[in-house]
Amino acid sequence: MYLDFVESGTNDGIISYFDGTTARDIFTTAQPIRVIGVSEDGLFLRSFDGSNLATLIGLSRDGVATNLNPDGFALETTAVVDDKLWVFTEQGIFSYDVAGTETIVEADYAGCACGEFIAAPVLTEDYIFYPLGDAFQVRRRTGDLVASSILSSAEALVESNGVMFGVSQEVLKAFNLTDLVENDLNRNNEFVEIERVTKTTSGIVFFADDEDGVLRELYGTDGTVAGTRYLAVDAPSSIFDRLIEPYESGRNDAGVFVFTGFQDDGEQYQLYATDGTLNGTLAIADPFPVTNLRTFKVRAVDRLSDGSIATEIMDGRTDMDTSLIYNIQLDGAAPSATLVASLETDFAV
Repeated sequence: MYLDFVESGTNDGIISYFDGTTARDIFTTAQPIRVIGVSEDGLFLRSFDGSNLATLIGLSRDGVATNLNPDGFALETTAVVDDKLWVFTEQGIFSYDVAGTETIVEADYAGCACGEFIAAPVLTEDYIFYPLGDAFQVRRRTGDLVASSILSSAEALVESNGVMFGVSQEVLKAFNLTDLVENDLNRNNEFVEIERVTKTTSGIVFFADDEDGVLRELYGTDGTVAGTRYLAVDAPSSIFDRLIEPYESGRNDAGVFVFTGFQDDGEQYQLYATDGTLNGTLAIADPFPVTNLRTFKVRAVDRLSDGSIATEIMDGRTDMDTSLIYNIQLDGAAPSATLVASLETDFAV
């Protein structure tokens, strides 16, 4: 792994490589520096000279450093994709390889004209989405413009299952990455407060109040109007009216959302799982009495080799925290969840 730090007693920036046993310095400069990306050919670095401008450096595997932007940039954001550093600045959108070859994607990039309430640029396998005004432009990685003025007013972009979703509290739009068509999924203003948008195998799931603003319910969508629907669970329709923060795993490799909510007017606490489909949404185990508002926390969700899903849920109802391991089967007509292990842990809720 690569480490970046400032040498004690100096202002020198140092890049080191740690091989699991020892650390070896591979680059030193007179200013603080940090690693902002790694490619097959080397590293991308950013140095800090005390000004508002950022200097970008490509460092090859054999230790050759190349200044990528001698004049400096007022950076908005960067991303490394396909071994190139993509740079979004007021001067334009550029990409660089480690050797310093520059590609101008868009000159005189105006950036976002609507302040902080719009999503940052997102790069997918084939496309790049970036804000321009209060909407987004889409280009292929080659630089060709694909679409303009889409996903307007989106504060977050979420890619799932071949669709880029643009979301804010009252905005729910979807741009299909195959046919390059945009759908407005909230054109009738059905949802007035959208929260906790999460990727699943079928698209996304989200919590929302209805058009009267009185219920918090779970919905799923595949990016089409017809495929946007309320996901019924084994509970009253108003189950999320007093929703506990729906903890989501920091590690989720299964495309399944595991979350928590109240039942019975806040007297019981329930665990749920969904893959974003009607059949794939279920309550896990029996409801628990509410003894602590942070009693349960989802730690991980993983898909196993047999296709089933395992989730680790931390149970903090006792003096010693316990990790509950459930095997969840969402495929087929009869989804199920089975407790397979209960392990004492020392993690704090």
